[in-house]
Amino acid sequence: MSEAVTRGTPVAGPDWARTADQARACGFTPVLYRSLFQVLRSIDPVSFTSHPHHRRIAYRNYVPGTPFEPELWHEWPRLVLNDGCAPGTAAELVLLFAKSR
Repeated sequence: MSEAVTRGTPVAGPDWARTADQARACGFTPVLYRSLFQVLRSIDPVSFTSHPHHRRIAYRNYVPGTPFEPELWHEWPRLVLNDGCAPGTAAELVLLFAKSR
C-alpha cells in the first residue's frame, strides 16, 4: 500500500472513480447518491428480491458495502428530480419494477 501512495496511485480509488462516473452518467449528484443509499437502509430487503442488499460485498479482499448498479438505478434521479417522487418512494418503485437477479 505504501508503494501505491508513493507512486501517487489511490489505494481504493479506481473502483470509486468508476462508480462516480457511472452515477454521474445516470444523473446522480453526490447529494442524490448519498440520499439513495440512506433510503435503501430503511427499505426491508426481504420485501424486494432486487434490493442491492442481496448483493452486498462481504469478501475479505474487497471493499465491503452495497454496490451501485447503474442499470438498476438509472431512472431514480429522474423520478426524484423531475417527477417529484420522494426518494424512498422512487427507490421502492425502481426495486418493484426491476428484474430480480
